[in-house]
Amino acid sequence: MHPITAWVTATCRALAPAPEALRVSEVAGERGLVIEITPGDANASRIVGREGQAIKAMRALAARMAELSQTTVSVTVLSRPGGGRRT
Repeated sequence: MHPITAWVTATCRALAPAPEALRVSEVAGERGLVIEITPGDANASRIVGREGQAIKAMRALAARMAELSQTTVSVTVLSRPGGGRRT
């Protein structure tokens, strides 16, 4: 697991009221690392945050960590396992 993925996973688990329903996976994309978060219904609002503030902050910090390690990263929230982008 990439260190940025580990950080995103730990952050999401800290925010989630039901961390056991949370799934975080990483995929090597054409443009770098893609981190997919599948929060489950109970966790979605806490992971995304009010007006998307929580996920925007996670994306910004992940992008900065990626920049420091000379790679690129994309953080995506899926509405269900296997697809369906939420934000």
